[in-house]
Amino acid sequence: MSVAVPESVAVLPTRPDPKLMRRGIGWHVPREGKLWIAATLLLGFAGWYKHINMLLLLAYLMLSLWGLNFWLVRRQLRGVTARRLPIGPMTAESPILWEAELQLREELPGGWHGVGLEDRGADHAVGWFLFHAEESDTLSLRQFITPQRRGPYPMQPLFLWSRYPFGLIQAGVELAEERPRLVWPKMHELQRESFRQWLIRTTRGDGGNDSRERRRSMHQADFHGLRPFRQGDSPRWIHWRSTARRGELIVREFEDTRAFDLLLIVDPWTGDGASLNRLEDLISLAASIVRDWSRDPGLKLGLVILESTPTLHTGRTGAEWLHHLLDRLANVVPTTQTQVELPMISAPWGQLPTLLLTNRAHSSLRNDLEAVLHRPIAQLAPPKEDESWPYRSPSV
Repeated sequence: MSVAVPESVAVLPTRPDPKLMRRGIGWHVPREGKLWIAATLLLGFAGWYKHINMLLLLAYLMLSLWGLNFWLVRRQLRGVTARRLPIGPMTAESPILWEAELQLREELPGGWHGVGLEDRGADHAVGWFLFHAEESDTLSLRQFITPQRRGPYPMQPLFLWSRYPFGLIQAGVELAEERPRLVWPKMHELQRESFRQWLIRTTRGDGGNDSRERRRSMHQADFHGLRPFRQGDSPRWIHWRSTARRGELIVREFEDTRAFDLLLIVDPWTGDGASLNRLEDLISLAASIVRDWSRDPGLKLGLVILESTPTLHTGRTGAEWLHHLLDRLANVVPTTQTQVELPMISAPWGQLPTLLLTNRAHSSLRNDLEAVLHRPIAQLAPPKEDESWPYRSPSV
């Protein structure tokens, strides 16, 4: 996918010649230039050996054209620079508009011709080619790219090059390097209603007041309408009259107005042959939950990451806190430790509804956390390969 660029600029898919990846002004003779030099030497040798002056004159002319190309190509890069423009947040597997700016600062007699700009990163390789520009100008060059994985996104320095006018020699210059940009984890839409209802019931436990609390929670939700039954819906939501009339299960849909605080615990474990893809699914689920909770501003939202040194992040939902948590999730490092060091979680964060995300199939981690927090917590794993998003909470 691409977007419009100035008519004098063409979009190139890749770098013309990867041998030019070097610091400062670099020179390289392309294949055409090598053939030109070979033909020049052959004609010169034949003219000298056979005493044919016309061949010698032609060889001198060809050599002069190569030298003229050497002089003109350097002039095309004079006063030309480029930089990457700031962009918004980058999310894994989501297209984003990537922008660069080509600046023609000095006046060049006859204008600029045949200047190329190359931009390469971990998951992109794009280029632009300026056919002609008469005077000093600033060109905004844009292209859609799609980063594939979360974490730091390394980029190579921007690269300016030219072969003007004959294409017999190529000059290039690398611009200053930039710090890697950060790619947030891939995010999906949660099925908010059933997910939050499941979380409320799971973290409340099986006390004697469970039925009364459940009825009270339903009364505190606004009736929204009717819809077909989906996996994860509670049988208590079935509207039997509509079900009998339509011949399929129909459930009541509610808009829960009781937004609640949350403590999210992420266990980035990859031991016992657990694949890194499962870890990425786990981080993606965590990021999806963080984004969904942040839609209700002012809630307490804590994040615990059980890395080799566990960390606790506490704050209230909002755009700034969302960005902070997504930045932290983008930098999660996998761990293979069997024994987990549990962090100290003080009040009020230790009293919030708590959700543990882990890929451990058989572990006492949940029981250990419940012993520390003195209350039940919910545990969840990312969807399996045969399950589709939006993620549905476990059956209730």
